[in-house]
Amino acid sequence: MALSAWHCLDSRFPHGTCAAYPRRVARRQELSIMARIPDQPPKILLVDDEPNMLHLTQRILNHHGFPNEGFTSAVNAYETLRTGDETPDLVLSDVDMPEMNGLEFYRKVRHLKPHLRFLFVTGSPSQLHDSQGSFPREAGLLLKPFTAESLLRAIQVRMNQHTPSPEE
Repeated sequence: MALSAWHCLDSRFPHGTCAAYPRRVARRQELSIMARIPDQPPKILLVDDEPNMLHLTQRILNHHGFPNEGFTSAVNAYETLRTGDETPDLVLSDVDMPEMNGLEFYRKVRHLKPHLRFLFVTGSPSQLHDSQGSFPREAGLLLKPFTAESLLRAIQVRMNQHTPSPEE
């Protein structure tokens, strides 16, 4: 048995509670997930306005060898994508955030980098629709609370999917 999966409890009101603790999983189960992750793990840009949730997700990704960069602001993440030299392989973004929500962030990034893959995480599925429209079909979705295993699976699935350009 290995300590490699994490249980996470997340609460949004009042302004979030996140408790993470390791759980034991069979080494065989861990290896079956990791066998499907490419030799060169994708670079992931994380956006979550809750620092505890961002830190937990980064811990999981770091533990499994995923290079990542985290932001607590979609505005700052967008500026980094706009001005930076490197493009991540995947953006993992919360939906419900101040200043710029995940859907607004997605739309702005799609104009800038149309083939960039997105995976949204949310504890509030009702937030998947906003005044500009509904959840984009070409993006993935992972509901909170999630385990390390479900996060890794969602990343694997999303990385194996084609991301159509806005013209397609």
